[in-house]
Amino acid sequence: MQSFLHLLRQTSMNHTLSTVFILLSNCQSIDQEINILREQKENAICECAKLKTQLEQKECTLKQLREKVEEMQVLNKKHDNQLREQMRSVLMNLQIEQAATKDASLEIERLNVQLHVSKKSYYELEPRLNQERAVWGIKEDNYHGELQLSETAKTEINDLLVHLKCDVSKSNISSVDYNSHSK
Repeated sequence: MQSFLHLLRQTSMNHTLSTVFILLSNCQSIDQEINILREQKENAICECAKLKTQLEQKECTLKQLREKVEEMQVLNKKHDNQLREQMRSVLMNLQIEQAATKDASLEIERLNVQLHVSKKSYYELEPRLNQERAVWGIKEDNYHGELQLSETAKTEINDLLVHLKCDVSKSNISSVDYNSHSK
């Protein structure tokens, strides 16, 4: 009887503990997912800021190159051949800078879309996480209540067993007394 009660108590406690561990594990995975989304959002914002700075620098360089081209056009015709060569070089650099500016603009646009998607995912996930935390909190409270009830039942069963042992011992003593008097 005692081994059965011990087995019953141990099974109940193991079940309750495993359920609590599963609950904690689920909360941790959701927290990790939110942290990853936050990190992606922060990375996208940083990358966007870097690209905007690069774009401004490229536009400044582009403006300087255009001014240089205009200056070259005004220069003395004696240096025309030399200027043409320089102008080709500047125009080539200008085209390279324009291509880089276009690439930077496309990258900024891509990062803005990625940022928007990350923000949307984050804001969609946050209420679900809060709801799940509330549900897990309620379940955890229920499990704590069940555990408390189990502990109370265990204590009561132990008390009953002690009382039963005492009653059995007393009845054995009475039987022994009765048997010794009747002889």
